[in-house]
Amino acid sequence: MLKTASEWANEIQTDAYDLSEINPKLLEYRLNAYKNAPDVVSIEDWLFQTGSTNSHDFSVSGGNDDIKAFASVGYLNTKGVVKKQGFERYNGRLNVDAKLGSRFTTGLTINGNYSFQEIVPADMRDLLRAYSISPIYHTAASIAFVQDLDAKRQALANSGLTIANLGRSFDSDRRGNLGPQSIYSLVPGDIAHDWHYGRNQNGIGGTGDQGPAAKLDYARQTSRNIFW
Repeated sequence: MLKTASEWANEIQTDAYDLSEINPKLLEYRLNAYKNAPDVVSIEDWLFQTGSTNSHDFSVSGGNDDIKAFASVGYLNTKGVVKKQGFERYNGRLNVDAKLGSRFTTGLTINGNYSFQEIVPADMRDLLRAYSISPIYHTAASIAFVQDLDAKRQALANSGLTIANLGRSFDSDRRGNLGPQSIYSLVPGDIAHDWHYGRNQNGIGGTGDQGPAAKLDYARQTSRNIFW
């Protein structure tokens, strides 16, 4: 069962987990951060959507004893279960059969289709490894939270707590070149990145990776095919 950051923080404090070897100050800092991170959006809820398929076909036929004709057109549109995933196709067909006197017949057949496919422009494994500890796009509350979390991290380091990476600012773990390069210049609507929340022992951001929206919003992968 998928859990929010807050639900996970509550569960890890049960008797099922041994936290005795973790520095109490660091543990309190990180658990409180997981519990209180505002406007959290699950990566699965954001990335997946309800898929659908619509198809339409139209055909007509007619003729007489000497010539017969059949024509059809079709349209298919599929919305994928993942953002930026879909398929669209147009197809047509024309058949004409004619008698040439009493002994010969001739025919003409034309088929064709055009298809357009939108392909998820990022590796699904890479998208799904994002931590569900933040909104997809920053809010005023989430910006205030990461700036306060960075200040609390610095206070722990200044108090003498020596843990790997704890003395580093969140900005020092920046990755990528999209959007503001400091958590102190964020505005609501900016993409939320993992590194905004620190990294490893430094914060609660895990890998420090770019946020999932950075991998989809500015990328597109498509394929077009025409057949006659």
